[in-house]
Amino acid sequence: MDIIFRSPGIYCQQSGALENIGSYVEMFGDSALIVASPSAWERYKDTIFSSLADVGCEGHVSFFRGKTTEAAIKSVIVDFDANNCGVIVGLGGGNTIDTARAAADLSNTPLIVVPTAASNDSPCSALAVIHDDDGAVTELRKTRRNPDVVLVDTDVILDAPRRLLVAGMGDALATWFEASACKASGISTLAGGKTSELALSMAHSCYDTLIRYGRQAIHAVESGFVTDDFEKVVYACIYLSGFGFESGGVAAAHAINDGFSPCPEARHLYHGELVGFGTLSMLMLESSYSGDSDAVLDFMIDVGLPVTFEQLSIEPEDSLLMRVANTACAESVMKNMPFEVTPADVIRAMLKADVMGRERLEERGLINGDNRQD
Repeated sequence: MDIIFRSPGIYCQQSGALENIGSYVEMFGDSALIVASPSAWERYKDTIFSSLADVGCEGHVSFFRGKTTEAAIKSVIVDFDANNCGVIVGLGGGNTIDTARAAADLSNTPLIVVPTAASNDSPCSALAVIHDDDGAVTELRKTRRNPDVVLVDTDVILDAPRRLLVAGMGDALATWFEASACKASGISTLAGGKTSELALSMAHSCYDTLIRYGRQAIHAVESGFVTDDFEKVVYACIYLSGFGFESGGVAAAHAINDGFSPCPEARHLYHGELVGFGTLSMLMLESSYSGDSDAVLDFMIDVGLPVTFEQLSIEPEDSLLMRVANTACAESVMKNMPFEVTPADVIRAMLKADVMGRERLEERGLINGDNRQD
């Protein structure tokens, strides 16, 4: 068996972690370039400058807006070289982190990632999603190494909108089912090896944590207090899912997300919202997963993940479904399933997921049966 794992050098998660960023920066030099949006920088600059000053380090900012493009990456590299920095810090969401990640890779310099939301599992990974100037995805770039440090301040994560944590749970929900599929098919993972028992164990731990504590984590966000349940779910969304997808493998749930991603009809949705619906659809593809579908569906409804096309605000027209299904099946990760999946299979699975979602919402009195879409 070929066993290859990829993960960050250091993963630190705690309340107030950002106050210690200086101690991590000084591991790599005396000056850091912080890649951040103007709003994120304004919110956290005082904490960052204070921590850097405590250890005698300097900080410079490279403002980022929009998508991860080649121009944005080059702009960060120019700022990094101009300020003679020793490390790049990505402070923000997915696009900010990916821009910092790609710039650090091209500059062959250390990278510290500080996510401001637990909206997906990318902070720990070596993948950067690159866009063109129109916002379309052009490349999934595998960088040479994972971040040297991932610093997760749960006070910062708690400040993010509720919807972002929900999306993160949708992304993480796929981890166990996709790793199981990849184990069965025997494919090579993004890390380069086979799906090992450790990767499976961490993927299952991710799923178990979500099911056990995800509902309570939402209550923590609503109450404004960091709780043990919230800490566990943040850990599952960022680290367990990050390790699980990279070293365990991805399959149909992410392929269906990739099918929706180019469609203008889906651009209002977060990655994790589409992956969540992709997970529910994936469970419809294979009867061996049927025992999990009820638990997954109830969990998604409880935390607020969309389970129908109506909740996705997408009209399931035949032309759209065919576009999504064709793109999903053209994606290499769909081939990680342990059986052949055709566009017709994907369409049936999505429609079945939608029907199952509407029926469950109706059973729970969350929609009126008279208004069901047939």
